[in-house]
Amino acid sequence: MDFRSKVALITGAASGIGQATAHLLAERGCDIAVNDVDEVGARQTAEELCGLGIRAIPVVADVADSQAVNEMVDTVLRELERIDILFANAGYHETCPLEEMTDEQWHRMINTHLGGTFYCCRAVVPAMKQQGGGKIICTASISGMVAWGYDDAHYCAAKAGIMGLAKRLARDLAPFKINVNAVAPGSVMTPMQRNVPPEVIEKRMQENPWGRYADPREIGYLVAFLASEEADYITGQVISPNGGAVIVGI
Repeated sequence: MDFRSKVALITGAASGIGQATAHLLAERGCDIAVNDVDEVGARQTAEELCGLGIRAIPVVADVADSQAVNEMVDTVLRELERIDILFANAGYHETCPLEEMTDEQWHRMINTHLGGTFYCCRAVVPAMKQQGGGKIICTASISGMVAWGYDDAHYCAAKAGIMGLAKRLARDLAPFKINVNAVAPGSVMTPMQRNVPPEVIEKRMQENPWGRYADPREIGYLVAFLASEEADYITGQVISPNGGAVIVGI
C-alpha cells in the first residue's frame, strides 16, 4: 500500500492504536496530522513521524468540543492542504455501575466517542467532497457488539452508536466516493488497559481462542487497508479484529 501524496488526520494518535496506525501510514509515505488532548504526546509522535521522511504536525484538540474540532480541521487543511483519510479513533474507557453513574459521566463518554466521531466526520466531509473522495474509518469496539467487559454501559452505548453512524454515513456519502467503515477491536494491549484489573486481563487471554491481546499495530494494519485504494469497494462495514472472542462469546 502506497500512501504517498495522501494526508491522514488521526485522532487519539499520541498512544495506542492511533499512534501505531500513524506510524504504519507514515512508513508508507502518508503525511499525518497527529491529534490528541495530550500536547506533549502529540508533539513527540509528530516528531517521530517526521523522522520517517514525511510531513507530520501535532493538532491538539478535545474531539468532544465541536468548535475545537472545526479549528483543528481548518489547521490541517491550511498546513497540509488536504485530508484524504480520517481515522476517528480518540476515546477513553472507565467503569462504573449503572446506578452509580452520574449524568456527567454518561454525557462525557457519549460526547467523546460518538459526538467526537460525528464532529470529526462533519468537519472533514466538505473537503473530501471537494477533493473527489476520501476514506473515513471510525473506532468502535467489540463492546458495541456484545456485552463485553463490565460496568461500562455508557461505553458500550457510545461504541454501538458509532457503528450506526458509520453505516448511515457510508450510504449518504457513497455518491461522493467517500468510504466509511468502522473497526471494532476486541482486547488490545494499549495504555487504556491500565484501568483493567490484572485478573480480568488474564481471564480474557485464557478464554480468547488466540490466547492473547492484540498488538496495536495489528489493528493499524486493518485501518491501513481500509484507508487504501485496495478497499475502494468496501463501505458501511463493521470489522472486528478480536482473536475469535465473538466466536466463543467472551
